[in-house]
Amino acid sequence: MGCLLLTPLIGISFLGSEEEEKVMYLTYSPGTGELMEDTLENIAVVEDELLKRKDIDIVQLSVNDSADPTAAMMGGDGALMYLIFDPDMEDFPEVRDEIKEYVTTIDQSGEWISQDFSSMAMATNEVSYTFYSEDLDSLNKGVSMVEDVMNENDRLEDGSSSTEDAFVEHVLKIDQDELLQYRLTTGQIVGMLSTTSTPDVVTTVEKDGETLDVIVQQEQEAAPTSIDELLEMSIAIPAAPGTTLPLSDLVTVEEDTTLNTLSRSNNEYYATVSGTILDDDISIATSEVDAAIEDLELPEGVEIGVASVAADMTETFTQLGVAMLAAIAIVYFILVVTFSEGVAPFAILFSLPFAVIGSLVGLLIAGETISVSVMMGLLMLIGIVVTNAIVLVDRIIRMERDGLTMRNAILEAGATRLRPILMTALATIGALIPLAIGSGAGGLVSKGLGITVIGGLASSTILTLIIVPLVYEVLSKLFKKNRKDIQENLKKPLIGYTSY
Repeated sequence: MGCLLLTPLIGISFLGSEEEEKVMYLTYSPGTGELMEDTLENIAVVEDELLKRKDIDIVQLSVNDSADPTAAMMGGDGALMYLIFDPDMEDFPEVRDEIKEYVTTIDQSGEWISQDFSSMAMATNEVSYTFYSEDLDSLNKGVSMVEDVMNENDRLEDGSSSTEDAFVEHVLKIDQDELLQYRLTTGQIVGMLSTTSTPDVVTTVEKDGETLDVIVQQEQEAAPTSIDELLEMSIAIPAAPGTTLPLSDLVTVEEDTTLNTLSRSNNEYYATVSGTILDDDISIATSEVDAAIEDLELPEGVEIGVASVAADMTETFTQLGVAMLAAIAIVYFILVVTFSEGVAPFAILFSLPFAVIGSLVGLLIAGETISVSVMMGLLMLIGIVVTNAIVLVDRIIRMERDGLTMRNAILEAGATRLRPILMTALATIGALIPLAIGSGAGGLVSKGLGITVIGGLASSTILTLIIVPLVYEVLSKLFKKNRKDIQENLKKPLIGYTSY
């Protein structure tokens, strides 16, 4: 099985080497108070600039207003621009980044954003790790270490984590005994610090059958923008009417850090670190990151687990591997029952390794990776490949029963069954060629599967005609000869025994 050495050259991915669709989505959100005329003018500037590019085939623009029922999909007023690029262009990633930089740095009142709607589908080029810890500081430290490892890897980009940067929190502590001497409570201080208040209704009037509340709205002071301004706020003292004290005289301030959200699972904090794999072969990048993480000295109490496509790929490949073993066992059982012996079925199963040779060589030539579709193709080959070997071995056995020697039976079967075996293989290969040459999003599964079956069927058909008869001959001479000698010895009378 030296062909397995080709695996590192072929690479491993989850859903195969998908050809990237050369399209781009841009959305424009108007600035606050921006008029429709200004919006259309800003959009026209970008549209004219993109229409000048020769690598863009189609620029499709959709402008929304608040009356448009589809406007809610783009956040109200704004526009959606859909760009279709030349399918033969080779520098699409560089051009996409160039356009993204242009629209995001343009000096306009609104905001342009490059949208990635493909992220709503299952990510097949992402490696992700989940961290668990009872200590939040240890968790954040471990996440930061692995995030640095991902950003240092040239095979990854956009390494990021789900953790949020901690922000400063000021805690105001109040001495209850001191408040009592001023006849104050904590709730009163909180109410005085609140920037929102409920308007007081002075009276009500009736107009046209409707009751209207009359309120007096007072001009409010600007809310404090810093802790120092907050501490300078005046607090009225009920015990001494007309007297005020600054808040700093009533509270003490302690500085701390906190987060907006905390994620917990099974009474532990958790966070994820993920990165986008640049290569089609995700196994290389994953193994490099795994090795780098193993060399890290993560904080005590931090546990790590693999998530995203790496975990899905491992689980799916394991299930398909078990399915292959079960398929081989079922095929062998059926052949044993059919041939009423174990030698011929065992020789027939020798055709399966030859299918792997052609499949791997075909994937290497076509530039495809080992993926789920490839594994499905190998599973299909288990049932397809053995048919040629069955036809050949069955003919050999029939010729032996007609009185031919084993060698003559093999030669006669090879000459007789060559034409139908080649016809069957060529017909199957021809039917799979459209799948193998498929490209784009439609070829995501069919291309890898088609190449696998075509390559495996081609190699197994050629080698089956040569190797399977030799294996059958060797096994037959070894096991059938011993069985024949045993049967002849059972027919001989025992020494010293006389029948009456």
